[in-house]
Amino acid sequence: AGILQAGVTFPAGAFPQAPETQREFVLQAQDRETVLDVPGSGELVHLEIHVSPALSGSLREVVAELRYDGAAEPAVRLPLPELAGIPHPWIVHRWHAYNGTLAAGLQYPWYVNRPRFHFPEDTFHLNLPIPFASGLRLDLLNRSDKMRFTGSVRARAVPLSEPDARNCGRLCATRAVCPVTVGADPPPLLRLPGAGHLVGLGLFTTGGDSSPPAVHNCVLSL
Repeated sequence: AGILQAGVTFPAGAFPQAPETQREFVLQAQDRETVLDVPGSGELVHLEIHVSPALSGSLREVVAELRYDGAAEPAVRLPLPELAGIPHPWIVHRWHAYNGTLAAGLQYPWYVNRPRFHFPEDTFHLNLPIPFASGLRLDLLNRSDKMRFTGSVRARAVPLSEPDARNCGRLCATRAVCPVTVGADPPPLLRLPGAGHLVGLGLFTTGGDSSPPAVHNCVLSL
């Protein structure tokens, strides 16, 4: 509870030996920017991304790509809200209370009412440890053909030997959009090959309290 209440500040206190890397960026329309490039081996323990303008829907056009060891293809490719654990596309009303700093890693500083003020910047922070053996690179890709985003990235990494890092495995993540077909044996929405350790899963489906057949007739199997 103490760690969660500290929110974005806890990595500095929990990992005083971890140097902080900070970089500002300007992400033009249809542009890509490398915002973090850490050489050697280590473990990323905190990643913080500030982005403006803070438009919930438009920020899904900003995709985070994480590459290990100089690989050509990213192991993690997720829109910024999904990276922070926000699968729901309409972050309004009751979703704001759930998707706050404590629950999901998304901070809405402009929603303070007393005193009320406006702060047009979203803050995403990811505290899941990410080990790397020989380099870690984070790119931001702007898929929008109209909007420009500006912001900054802060990151902290602790030392980790190369053998230990290679034994840790790698964080991999992607986003899939699939139709749910009618039938007793529908095709799988997600299939993960090989061995691994599932550390996060977000699922959003259309239909809900206003669509009782979807609520009562759909079954999720894992």
